[in-house]
Amino acid sequence: MTRPCSSAACRRSAATAAVHVVPNGVDLLAPFSPSARDARQLLFMGPFRYPPNLHGIRTFLETVYPALLARVPGVRLVVLGGPGAAQTAAAQSCFRQPGIEVVDAVEDARPWLVRVRRHDQPAEGIRGPASS
Repeated sequence: MTRPCSSAACRRSAATAAVHVVPNGVDLLAPFSPSARDARQLLFMGPFRYPPNLHGIRTFLETVYPALLARVPGVRLVVLGGPGAAQTAAAQSCFRQPGIEVVDAVEDARPWLVRVRRHDQPAEGIRGPASS
C-alpha cells in the first residue's frame, strides 16, 4: 500500500493480513513551496521500470517535444526515470534531442519540483494520483 487510507481499507477486508504502508513518490505532507523560477524547464517523473511511464515519455518526446523546441527557445526537460533510466534512454534516439537530461534514482524529488513550472506524469495506465 502507498497510502494510509488504502491500507485501512485493506485491513478491513482481510483482518488477518499484514499490511504495511510504503511511501511512493513525493511526501505530500512535507513542506513544499513550488515556484516558477524557470518557465522553460519541464519535469517528467516516472520510473521506467513501469512500462506506461517509459511509453508516456517516449510518446511525448516523439510527438510534442519537437514542437516545443521550435516554439520555446531554450526549453529543457528533466526526466526522473529511476534506476537505470540513463542507460535505457541512451539506447533510444528520442532522448537525444537538445535540452533533455535523464536522471537515475533520486532520494527526494522536491528539489527538482521547485525548479520547474510544470511536471507531468503519463495518463495511460496510472496506478496512483497524477500531478501537474
